[in-house]
Amino acid sequence: MRSFSELLSEYVNRIGVADAELARRLGVSRQTVFRWREGQTQRPRHREDVIALATKLRLEANERDQLLMSAGFRPEVVAPVGDVGKTDVGPIPATQYPKQPFRDIPAGPAWPAAATFLRPVLRRRWLFAALAGLIVLVIGLTSTDVWQSLASRLGLMIPGSTPMEPVAATFDETLILVSPFANYGSGQIGFNVASRLQEALREVFGGSGLEQVRIEVLPETIMNEAGARRSGMQLAADLVIWGEYDSGRVIAHVTAPGEGAPTVSQERRWILETSEALSTTINTDLPQDIQWMALYTLGQVHYRAGRVEKAEAVFERALGNLPEDPTARGAVFNYLGSLETQKTTPDLDKVIAYYTQAIELLPRLPSALNNRGVAYLERAEEGDHARAEDDFRKAIGWGPDFSAAHLNLAISLLRDNPDDFDEPLALLEQAEELEPDSPGIQNALCWDLSLAGKPDQALPHCDEAVRLDPSGLSNDSRGVALAMLGRHLEAIDEFRIFLDRIRTGNPSAYARYSATRQAWIVSLENGLDPFDAATRRSLLQD
Repeated sequence: MRSFSELLSEYVNRIGVADAELARRLGVSRQTVFRWREGQTQRPRHREDVIALATKLRLEANERDQLLMSAGFRPEVVAPVGDVGKTDVGPIPATQYPKQPFRDIPAGPAWPAAATFLRPVLRRRWLFAALAGLIVLVIGLTSTDVWQSLASRLGLMIPGSTPMEPVAATFDETLILVSPFANYGSGQIGFNVASRLQEALREVFGGSGLEQVRIEVLPETIMNEAGARRSGMQLAADLVIWGEYDSGRVIAHVTAPGEGAPTVSQERRWILETSEALSTTINTDLPQDIQWMALYTLGQVHYRAGRVEKAEAVFERALGNLPEDPTARGAVFNYLGSLETQKTTPDLDKVIAYYTQAIELLPRLPSALNNRGVAYLERAEEGDHARAEDDFRKAIGWGPDFSAAHLNLAISLLRDNPDDFDEPLALLEQAEELEPDSPGIQNALCWDLSLAGKPDQALPHCDEAVRLDPSGLSNDSRGVALAMLGRHLEAIDEFRIFLDRIRTGNPSAYARYSATRQAWIVSLENGLDPFDAATRRSLLQD
């Protein structure tokens, strides 16, 4: 693995930011940044500093996780964006120490994928044709800004009004590029779609709570997704909007060209019954729907990059532009619930409310059921434990291959009754079959089998969890198994590794668990077994 200083220098040089400017944005001294880059200070002391660096340097999710691991911290482990109904969440990390429930990372849909709409026949076709001809004639006789603005609002193209090449996005800027739409109509009037969409996007992003959002029109027409991705990457844009039209249809695309990450792209189609319906579609329906598509896609982009505040601001703004489609509405509430959980002190009532709204719209969405169940367990009010168990069972019912729900139901059952291992262990074995390379599942099997009095069966799972998990959290579970097997010196080593890793990588976990682990080490050094029946029962309920 490359060192923290090597990766940091590469990312800093890539965007060309000075040490002093980066230090100012992070709230640290220039000397601190210099020492990080030169390797004089091995790494930042706090994980939050690395997250802030990744955000300021506009790193992709995989780059952010590489930087975190090079500094000795756990990765974020963000799953790829896919369909909202999918339950594939990627590897379950052993990062929610050590036996806490695991949330699913929402994966949102295109809304709806390749959606198609019919436009009705417009009345008074002759009136529209005459009006359009008159406007084109007048515009042809003058080139004043007044007429250009009028043409833009009516969606008409002024010959020769080609925009200049936009400037690339600056360090903290969100850039949205709009391409002129390809006109495949034979001899029909051209529409200035790009300027109309630029105006609509400026309107919706003006009150979004985001800073430095710039919407620019490209001079060249983008013809395909590869071109959208290329233009977006060249100018460091977050979104590229492009499309085409003719007398019978309009097609619009919103593409997020993230470098080193899967391209997020959405498409909308309108099928026109008559050529006269084209103007209404371009001037009314298209701008409204592009507003929603841009908000939703940009929210996904910020979410994947770990920019929680920006993602939340965009999705909250999207609530004011929600379409009627329940899949889209449910996906926004699902994202907002997940974003709230990522805050330092999440409002669990708000988390539960968001997921409840998502479930009301999408009752068969396993990820929302699973995540609401986790929130219930964390809130721990009267009746919440039963509500959580019900949610986990429903999540398994709608998503039988959803490993996180199996794991969480096992944890919930053991908290409720630590003397009954049959169903929880069966659920963990099912979770392992679904996702054998999950460090979280292997860690849970290690922990629960050990505390069930089966450390010999637990140890292979402990070894696998440690192999898969570089954070040190699984070493704690392996320490318990080794201690119960009478291998006290090895157990002491595992507990010390665990404490060393979380001291810098997870300070909150260190504050919570260091005292008990130090006490275990002292007992083991004196030849005593700290894991009597009462202690094991308490650990299962922790």
